[in-house]
Amino acid sequence: MTKQNVDKRIKEEVKKLIVERIKSSSDNFQIIGGGNEKLSKKEVIKSILKEDDVGKEIVRMQMEFIKAMTSGEIYA
Repeated sequence: MTKQNVDKRIKEEVKKLIVERIKSSSDNFQIIGGGNEKLSKKEVIKSILKEDDVGKEIVRMQMEFIKAMTSGEIYA
């Protein structure tokens, strides 16, 4: 397996992880973006799966949160 294939596989696994985290959240889950635009749980998941700009930013923020939790920065 090439590095490119591994990177692609990791990217897909990360997306799945984050989508599952959001699916498990409250039905009232919302994200408020720039200009006070509200995104529902369904809209957030759709953006992540489409890999649009909003989805990419959500994935980036979720990864930062997960890294902070595992390193002990959060809840230490």
